[in-house]
Amino acid sequence: MTLVVMPVTTPEDFQKAKAIRLRVFHEEQGFDSVLEFDEHDDEPTTTHFLGKDIEQEKFVAVGVSCWT
Repeated sequence: MTLVVMPVTTPEDFQKAKAIRLRVFHEEQGFDSVLEFDEHDDEPTTTHFLGKDIEQEKFVAVGVSCWT
């Protein structure tokens, strides 16, 4: 897999990132979907990223987030 990771810069990309988070944490791991998003997601200091598998032309789950 050839992976390219890029920051989310558009509302459309943010929707893709949110969909991946819901799939991974809610659908696959069973966490409550209400807990997946909070006020930190919309803070100007928060940076979201998307990973794209270039060989398969699809977005994939990658990354870790933290705030201080």
